[in-house]
Amino acid sequence: MNEQLLTQHFRGQYGEPMMTVQNGDPWVHVLTHLVGLALLVLGTIVVVRLLVSHYKPIPQDPLDVAKMRYAKGEITKEELASIRKELKV
Repeated sequence: MNEQLLTQHFRGQYGEPMMTVQNGDPWVHVLTHLVGLALLVLGTIVVVRLLVSHYKPIPQDPLDVAKMRYAKGEITKEELASIRKELKV
């Protein structure tokens, strides 16, 4: 009796199996995989762009460091001139 109730539960109104992902339209299955793949690719692109945007090369030249500090307002124009004089540029 329970087996009969279970089989009726998983069958549609006319006794045919209800449509699921396993036995349904194959295009639904393909589209589901394509959407998943698209989300995976977009997620990867977002992560890579975030990592690249936070990458800032470290200046190697002391004069470049002084120029960046001047641009940020950390040192005055006179201090930058003094640094240039000390570096003999």
